[in-house]
Parts: sequence; structure tokens; C-alpha cells
Amino acid sequence: MENLEHADSLSLYWSQLLGVAGIRNEARSDWQGILSTGQDLDLNTGSRIRIRTLPLSWLQAKLSLGETGLLSDFVLDADTEVELMIKRNQQTVPGLQAELDLSLRSGQIALSQLHAGSVIYYHTQSKIWLLEIQQDDTEVAFMQQETGLSELMVFSGALQFSDTASREALTLKTEQKLILKAERVSVPLKLSGNHRWRTGPAKSFPLNSTFVAELNQCDDLLAALLQASPDRSRLEQQSGVNLGINLDPQTAVPQATVSRSELQRTAAIDWLLTTRDKASLTAVWKQIAQNTGVNTASPAIQTWFQVARGEIPGGSGLVAELSAGLDARQPLFTRQCSIHFLRQLTRQPLAEYDPDSPSPVAINSVRQKLRRLTGTKNQPGRNTPRRQQ
Repeated sequence: MENLEHADSLSLYWSQLLGVAGIRNEARSDWQGILSTGQDLDLNTGSRIRIRTLPLSWLQAKLSLGETGLLSDFVLDADTEVELMIKRNQQTVPGLQAELDLSLRSGQIALSQLHAGSVIYYHTQSKIWLLEIQQDDTEVAFMQQETGLSELMVFSGALQFSDTASREALTLKTEQKLILKAERVSVPLKLSGNHRWRTGPAKSFPLNSTFVAELNQCDDLLAALLQASPDRSRLEQQSGVNLGINLDPQTAVPQATVSRSELQRTAAIDWLLTTRDKASLTAVWKQIAQNTGVNTASPAIQTWFQVARGEIPGGSGLVAELSAGLDARQPLFTRQCSIHFLRQLTRQPLAEYDPDSPSPVAINSVRQKLRRLTGTKNQPGRNTPRRQQ
């Protein structure tokens, strides 16, 4: 019975880590630090895990099956997210043959020391592809370039590649690659470019090692990243919110908009202005509306962001709308957006205004500066006194 238990157990050993990485399994929806349960992770064969490296980070792990031995090494480059399900290949004689289900959401992952008889089911947006390893010590890598476009690379060994539905196979050998675009597959191409990321990280990680260790060992990675603690340096707080938004924008951005930290609120605005993920942007705006009570579909808020993105020219009433948004009765997010865009428009710091607790003196000071800059006699904001709903 003990031998059977060992045969069904997997062990992941995090052999090298630079920067910050997270992990989550089928039992939980939030990210844990990669070392929250220690340097080793025991899994039941067939269970699914998701691993994420944050920007400038790099992770190497060794995968073993029971007491049998090493199944593979794998490496995740910076800003990579992968979902894995691993078990022993039941179609072969007992040994070191692995069966992996792999979905690459972003970045690039390399698997080395694969044994002949191992198989990889590679999930793309439209298909499941089958890789059958033909030689011991095969090394492969996957790179997700954009939605619907990825590459499969073979650095050593050989494999057969096929569509799981048709089973029409291609043979790939050392220094060859395929480009996968939707349901189309290129002919085998010669491998080119710099792939040194497989053997080590490109750069050192710029944050304090104690801070990084706390993040990797925490039970809730997003909460730790967004913690606006006075004990943290400004660099750590800025890096924390940026990494948190990178990890989970649909949760982190709405949280940052209502944070007591102006640094975090500004990071949220920057993401709302720069993201190209339209689906995430729509979902985030809906969550912001629920969290803040701000009607983000109102003409004023939408116009501010459209002007800032350069999608439309600023109208004659824009400064008046932004000035009205400074009022202490407006929601915090509206006040933050107002002063943020006014600082951009005027190219002045307007440092006297604190969106957390705006005083009448500070509001009047900003409005006087706006009158001088625009040449208007009436106070900006009197044309649009309505509170954002």
C-alpha cells in the first residue's frame, strides 16, 4: 500500500528563484507566495496547479514522481503564467514517463530532461496538441507571444507533434520550432534567437531581499503586495502595487482606487489609461462602480479618460468638469481623477491639494490657478456642480 501511495505522489522542488512568484491550486482562487508551504510542494498525481512569475522574476523547479526519480526540470521566465496537471503516463511501462497537461497563459516555459515515452498535452485557445517525446533528455519550450499565437521549440532530443483530433503527426528534432496560430501550424523552422533565459535569470531583482522573502512566503500574495505599510519604502510600496496589478488587475485595480494611498490610486489610473485588454478594462470599470459608488459610465468620467488617451479632443467644458471633481463632497476616486488630469493638463504639481482631505483653501488655490491659465472669469466647476453618482 505504501508503494502505491508513493507511485501516485508528485514532488516539486523549487531549486532556484529570483524575484517573486505565486501559486494556486484547485482548492483556492487567490495566489499564495511560491514558498508559502516551503521549498518542496507535494501533489497528488492528476491535481492541477497554476504558477505565476512576476516581472523581472525567474523560477526553476525539479519534478519527481514518488520515489522513482526525476521526471523533468522546468523553468519559468519572467511574467509567465502556466497551468499544469501532471501524472505518470499509464500507457507505458512503469518508469520515468510523465504525462503533462499544459496551458500557457503568458510568457515562456522550458521543460528539460524529459524521458522517451512522456507526453505533453498543450492547450491553446482553439485546440489541444499532443507532443510525444521520442528520446531521453529531450528539452522543449513554449512561448506565448499574444492571444492565439505561440511557439513550440525543441532544443535537444526529438518529439512527434500532432493534433489530438486528426493525429496527423510532424517530427521535430533538435534546433527546430513550430509557430502555432489559431488552428494553423507552420512547417518545422530552424530555431533562432537568444534563449539564455532557460539557463538563468537575465537580471538581478531590484527589491530588498527581506521584502521579497516576505512576499514569497506569504499566504495571500495579492494582499501582501497591496499592503500600504509605513514600514515599507516608497520603492517597495510602488513596486508592490505595480506587481499586484500585474498579478491580478481585476482585483487589484478596484482595490487601489479606494486605497488611502495616493500612490496606489495613481497606479490604478495609470493602468486604466494604458491597458489594451478591453475585456479586463470593462470588468474593472464595473467593479470600480460597485466599490466606489461612482457612475463610471457618466459622460464626465468617460470623457476625462478618453481625452487623456488621446481618443477625443478636450472640449470647452473639460476644465470646469475637472474643477468640479475637486469638491470634498465628491467620491475619493473622482477627486483623485480630477487632480490627476488637472496636473497633466496644467503641467503643474498642484501640491496644495490633497484628494484624501481637500480643504476649501486648497480647492480655491487650484481654481485660481486654473482661471489664470484659462483666462476665464467664472470659477471652474460652477457650470457642473452635480455630484458624481
